[in-house]
Amino acid sequence: MVTAYFQALGKAKSSLKITMLRNVILFIPGVFILNALFGINGAIAAQPVVEIILTAICLLMMNYSQKKEEKLMLKTQAA
Repeated sequence: MVTAYFQALGKAKSSLKITMLRNVILFIPGVFILNALFGINGAIAAQPVVEIILTAICLLMMNYSQKKEEKLMLKTQAA
């Protein structure tokens, strides 16, 4: 959902960052680490754990983006 938000704003790099975070940076190491710690249950739990972490990151990215857009809108309106 957040990737679509960034794509709609023309921010493909932010969308790509989210996709890479989910699939490469968080999920793959998460499976290995949680599997080593908790066995098969850890491997199964990796996806929800990654999604929770990614949700927090996406909320921060959206908040930053919205504040940046608001500043740009105010600057444009003032000119």
